[in-house]
Amino acid sequence: MGKRFSKEIGFSNCALCANSADLRQSHIIPSFVFEWLVNTSATGFMRFGEAPNLRVQDGWKPKMLCGDCEQNFALLEKRFADNCFYPIVNGEKSQIHYGTWMLTFATSVSWRVLRSFKAIGGLDGFPQNILDAADDALSTWKAFLFDEEPHPGRHEQHLILVACNSRIGSHAIPRVR
Repeated sequence: MGKRFSKEIGFSNCALCANSADLRQSHIIPSFVFEWLVNTSATGFMRFGEAPNLRVQDGWKPKMLCGDCEQNFALLEKRFADNCFYPIVNGEKSQIHYGTWMLTFATSVSWRVLRSFKAIGGLDGFPQNILDAADDALSTWKAFLFDEEPHPGRHEQHLILVACNSRIGSHAIPRVR
């Protein structure tokens, strides 16, 4: 996955709760996405842009979260995969019913992506107002994930479902109700 996406990105405490604990390898993008990509690919492998000649079986998993935080995210991922992702990509559902837990799931993914991207220097060179906005989003999302805020506020989340499987059909865009 290239040098930039090494498993160690320098967290000594949990990146979410800040507790001193053994850190777990944490998927930035949930593992069910990569499992589906591998299972539906023609070769059974994936490749990433930083090392296109290197075949990989899984997404980036840096040591980032303690066991409790990782478990909380894993429960949200399983619920989303079972109730939304797999039923849609398998053509079993053309619409899903929104639940408030979906906002927590989406926020958890956004938080992981931005937090890890920042940790690898992905925001280096951006102007200060962008860096401040990123820090504000991380702080707001963290407070929301710990039930300290009722909503992510201006750092809201949006779920857009698109047809990605021939069983659904290109004209049948799944809907959230």
